[in-house]
Amino acid sequence: MCLDGYAQYRFRNITIEDGLTENSITDIFQDSDGYMWVGTQDGISRYDGYRFKNFNISSVDSISLSDNFLWGFAEDSLGYIWCCSRDGVNRIDKTTGACRAFYPNDESRIPGSNQAASLAISGGLVYVVFINQIYTLPVQQNYHAGASFKPFDLEDGNVVYNVFTAKSQQSIYAITRNGIYDLTANRRCTIPNFTSSELSTFFPVTAGVGDTIWFSTGRDLYSLVTLQMKVDRAEIDLNDARIYGIGIQGAQKWLSTDQGVWITEGNQVVRQITKNGTYKHGLPSNFISALAVDKLGNIWLGTSGNGICLYVPDHDQFKFLGEETFGTTEMIRSIVQRGNTLYLCTEGQLLTFRLEVAQITSSLFLQDIITPLDPVQFGSEDNVSPTSIALGPDSAVLIGTRSGSILVLDQSNRIIHQVKPVQPGKRNLQISGFCVRRNGEIWVASYNGLFVLSHDYKLLRMYNLGDYGLEASYFLSVFEDKNQNIWLGANNGIFRYSDEDNQFVHYKYDKNDLKHSPGFNFVTGFVDLEDGNLWMSTFGGGLSKLNLTSLEFEHFTTQDGLANNVLNGIQADGNGRLWMSTNKGISRFDVTTLKFVNYNKSDGIYFSEFMMNAHYQNALGDLYFGTPTGVVAFNPLGLDKSDHEVELALTGLDVNYVDKSHRLKSSRLELYPNDESITIHFAGLHYSESDRIRYRYKMDAGDTSWVETEDVKATFTSLPDGRHFFYLNATNAIGNWNTTPLIYEIVVHPPYYKTWWFIAIIVILVLFVLILIIRHFAQLKMKRRLRELTIKQEVNKEKQRISRDLHDTIGAQITYLISSIDYESTAFNEQETAFEKLGDKARNIMTELRNVLWVLDKEEVYFVDFSRKVSDYVNKVLEPTGTICSFEITNTEDVKLSPALVSNLFRIIQEALNNVIKHANAKHVAIKFGIKAGFIEISIRDNGIGFDESSGKPGHFGIKNMIGRTKQIGGECQIVSTASGVRVELEIPIN
Repeated sequence: MCLDGYAQYRFRNITIEDGLTENSITDIFQDSDGYMWVGTQDGISRYDGYRFKNFNISSVDSISLSDNFLWGFAEDSLGYIWCCSRDGVNRIDKTTGACRAFYPNDESRIPGSNQAASLAISGGLVYVVFINQIYTLPVQQNYHAGASFKPFDLEDGNVVYNVFTAKSQQSIYAITRNGIYDLTANRRCTIPNFTSSELSTFFPVTAGVGDTIWFSTGRDLYSLVTLQMKVDRAEIDLNDARIYGIGIQGAQKWLSTDQGVWITEGNQVVRQITKNGTYKHGLPSNFISALAVDKLGNIWLGTSGNGICLYVPDHDQFKFLGEETFGTTEMIRSIVQRGNTLYLCTEGQLLTFRLEVAQITSSLFLQDIITPLDPVQFGSEDNVSPTSIALGPDSAVLIGTRSGSILVLDQSNRIIHQVKPVQPGKRNLQISGFCVRRNGEIWVASYNGLFVLSHDYKLLRMYNLGDYGLEASYFLSVFEDKNQNIWLGANNGIFRYSDEDNQFVHYKYDKNDLKHSPGFNFVTGFVDLEDGNLWMSTFGGGLSKLNLTSLEFEHFTTQDGLANNVLNGIQADGNGRLWMSTNKGISRFDVTTLKFVNYNKSDGIYFSEFMMNAHYQNALGDLYFGTPTGVVAFNPLGLDKSDHEVELALTGLDVNYVDKSHRLKSSRLELYPNDESITIHFAGLHYSESDRIRYRYKMDAGDTSWVETEDVKATFTSLPDGRHFFYLNATNAIGNWNTTPLIYEIVVHPPYYKTWWFIAIIVILVLFVLILIIRHFAQLKMKRRLRELTIKQEVNKEKQRISRDLHDTIGAQITYLISSIDYESTAFNEQETAFEKLGDKARNIMTELRNVLWVLDKEEVYFVDFSRKVSDYVNKVLEPTGTICSFEITNTEDVKLSPALVSNLFRIIQEALNNVIKHANAKHVAIKFGIKAGFIEISIRDNGIGFDESSGKPGHFGIKNMIGRTKQIGGECQIVSTASGVRVELEIPIN
């Protein structure tokens, strides 16, 4: 048995195989966004917990580093990263990756004067030490082509070795040959026992607690109290180790040296961590060249040739014993702690250890408080190797063996009892578990049935498999609940035994009726809480709950957040939480909130898989879980993970599947028509829990469906033109989402033919063409209108000429004829009647002529005027005949009628009246004029004798002419003759 004397600090090693640019580390720095920057001898690596982005010198890239050997990081107020190199100072744009080098402005500098010794930023100035002199450069966004550092006037002849600042202060301090200077407040103090020959190449400094800054000159460690400007030398013996880095972690100072890591409190060395060849999670090298403490208190160590070592203090809550302690890998089958003695039942022996304190979790490392004792000797009996242990009456240790024997150890670990139930013909007698009942009985579960022992270890009775309804091949666990019922976990479900009826009730696994069966065949353990339920771990069906009142089951699996459905054992912590060992770490379940929290290697658990029934809780609440290669121990009260929010960052961008991270600017992302596909890379900058963070994302607030993923990238194709917002969120260690997601603006620019200016030009051109077309057609219309007006004017002139000619010629002749007839009638009295008739006819001709001239003289005739004209005509015509006429105008509108329409209508009405006068012998005529729905409606009715529609008189075409004229003007004419008279109905469209 070998106990490793080295403390078991567990480091995660990160090397070039993980993407680091080089394994020789010069400096480590965390920026304001949470990224870790690693300086190496071959470039810089930026780490987000998932991948590295590397920066190197390039002969073809004008924005690359000036040199690959870099150290001394600092961040300015604009977010740029500055670092020292052998060839000037480099400034790195975090978003684009562009680098620019700056040099001192002394053109007469000697070769090698470009090497920067140290760098610090404060008050808007970058301070750099070149060849033992301070230079400064203002912090600004853009620099002109020849921008360079300017000398800072300190003291004539004073040699400057280093500049530094405290994170919580704005002051800049310089280590010089004459002491330390506060460059901001113009103060100084001396350094006791200072020898410049001790100065190392790099001078690590850090902000300490309050106003104290710790720094080193290489071999010695000093503290600077900034308020008093007083320096004290720490009286700590570091065995002449050279200090390369300092970090403050709580009350401790971590020092990286060429002799490993030294941890101090006050002026005392607490521990030295060095390389341990037998411990695979230890330091790979004793040369620790850099050290940094991140925002969460994690320790980052840089080695000289072996990459980075990450130490997470929270992981120390899980204590463990493994190969480094045992000397070999030991399969832990069962665990018991009696007082300050720890018993571990392995595959072939029972190991015992003495604990310096009963509560093992009170110490940082289990190895610090544990001493191995001699293994328990069982004699030479075959197959007596232990398989299960438990505490029996009077704190005796009960040991179950593979042969079926039960051994009892006293306080001195001597075997004082041995019970071997007789099982003739049975092969597998292995003991799998014990249960010490309240009534003093000891129930023993085995692979061949149940044994019941008295408190003095006498065999009381046996329950063989197959008897009493015990339909199982073997038993895995035995448990007594608060009602003193016995529960058996078997390979075929569970059994309940009650003293009252002395019977076993079988709850067999039934995948088709999980409401009335456990979640799987194999049940490895039970827990009885105060909630009225029996909880059980199954070896494949997750966690099952049996309501002891309704006797109904409920099950919780990986779908509910459980790490794995294979549960090796279950323990309760006394606070309503269940702890289960699985094949993928340890799961905690809160029976009130019904939420799981899972722990694995990311949380410091040394092992992933666990052994069945290998679990135990001591009297102080510490939990033990056995594994195939060791044991894990922890106190459940100290494992409440903080409900912090994960710091999110966009870490890269692929456009059309090509890396374009330089376009991922802090304000927003601009996309253009050829950018058909984008992949946004992101990370939660929580380096101890990177593999357990879950993400969800969506594009635009209107999208109600988040995409949940464990991946750290999101791909989008063919985003529509316009403004978009990328939403990103993450869960912390206990599964709670950040209250506020990260929101990033993405602007998709349209192709030129969709831009406003192009559309505006097209609209202007279209409007211009439309204007030209409209103007062209307007001109054509105007010309056509002018022609029409000209023709109309000519027609009107011609009509007026015809009207004048008719009036002056025919009208004059008719007037002369009327006058002659009247004159001659006076001379021939005997023919007076004939002359009067001739005169009347001549006057009628004159009236007709005036009607024609009335129509010809007008371009348009209003319907009202036309109806009056018709009324006057009707009265004049019918008055001599004695026929009574009723003339009615209805629904009149002030519409205009063409002369042709008026002329035809007038002739139709005239013809109808002529028929009434000549043929009807009517006493009454009713005429109606009206307009309805765009039509002229005219009705002429008489009460005459009518006519025979089937016979027509030769030479009389009146009715035929009326119908013909009506059709000519697009109307309809209906003439109906009855015994009571004739009805003429006209319907003529106005247009």
